[in-house]
Amino acid sequence: MALRQGSERHPLIPTNRGKTLSTPSRDFPEVISVCRNLIYNSRMKMNDIPFGITDWSQVPVSEHPGETGSATWKTCEFGSTRVRMVEYSPGYLADHWCNRGHILLVLEGALTTELANGEVVTVEAGSSYQVGNDVEAHRSSTREGVRLFIVD
Repeated sequence: MALRQGSERHPLIPTNRGKTLSTPSRDFPEVISVCRNLIYNSRMKMNDIPFGITDWSQVPVSEHPGETGSATWKTCEFGSTRVRMVEYSPGYLADHWCNRGHILLVLEGALTTELANGEVVTVEAGSSYQVGNDVEAHRSSTREGVRLFIVD
């Protein structure tokens, strides 16, 4: 079974919009194969990273201005994997469209993300989103400020 043209999603993989597509049992091995390929052939390689603990209070802060507001990042690199604690100030709007893949968890506040197709989603504290590299361009904003944990 091939990927649907234009969607870049396998038809048996749950979408990131809360709709789970049915999976016939005869296609289950293919689902496993697709998942393995996504994990092992992705840009985020989690190889050769020894066990470690990060004390985020000791990680230096860098500031990144947005179109409005600003973002502060605490960044650690583990191999090719970047892990960040990010805070967006109230009224923040990113100054760019991002094509990088992320797994993003909202720790405090609410994050609004605009997708290039015009869709707008709001992710609140305790929820997360994930998007692959070069899959859907996205741009973040927040009205009241937000605190995030991001892996990419």
